[in-house]
Amino acid sequence: MGSNDADKVKPLIEKWNQTHPDQQVEFKELPADADGQHDKLVQSLQAGNDDYDVMALDVTWTAEFAANGWIAPLEGDLALDTSQLLPATVESATYNGKLYAGPQNTNAQLLYYRTDLVEQAPATWDDLTASCDKAKTAAWTAWSLSSRTTKG
Repeated sequence: MGSNDADKVKPLIEKWNQTHPDQQVEFKELPADADGQHDKLVQSLQAGNDDYDVMALDVTWTAEFAANGWIAPLEGDLALDTSQLLPATVESATYNGKLYAGPQNTNAQLLYYRTDLVEQAPATWDDLTASCDKAKTAAWTAWSLSSRTTKG
């Protein structure tokens, strides 16, 4: 895993190692940038090294790694219940209909709206666009009124 995310997994590894003394995990830190991580992993895997048993992959690498036989599908004892995960996240970890990676995080962003400017959350992109115009108009009106009352 890249050094930029190491703090997230190191406590899990420590806990695992405490409770599984016969199955110790060694953390191997990769560069912080995605290109550096990719290059280091690919170089090792192309050379046939067995440096890594578990890898943290960028979602864009799933197909490449699976197609090259560098990762195995998560089936049988390794199968994951993905029913509570965002479908797009599961899809990004899937290649040729098989799940090859367990999503660690989604990087899903949240969209907030101001209930004082927009009555209800937009449900579609068209609603979002329309609500932006409404919010701008409402904000401008509110600012305009407040600036008049504070000046005089």
